[in-house]
Amino acid sequence: MANCCFLTIHCTFDSEEWAAKYGEVMTGMWNYANSMGHMAYMGDWKRYLADADISTNGTEVDITGWTKWSLEHEQAFNVISF
Repeated sequence: MANCCFLTIHCTFDSEEWAAKYGEVMTGMWNYANSMGHMAYMGDWKRYLADADISTNGTEVDITGWTKWSLEHEQAFNVISF
């Protein structure tokens, strides 16, 4: 059985401008992956997110979805850095 987990990554930015830019990039990545019938790439060769939802609210961006991998604390920083 696959290791499947649901997650929310909550990102807070210094300004609404940076949050909007990040949300736009992540939404674009998800839309492209979805159009190709793929999960969204999340920073390394084995990290992908399915059924992603990216929402921007002021200086905050939330990324939710499910994965076939568990996310360790340090790996969360790598995904956000990506």
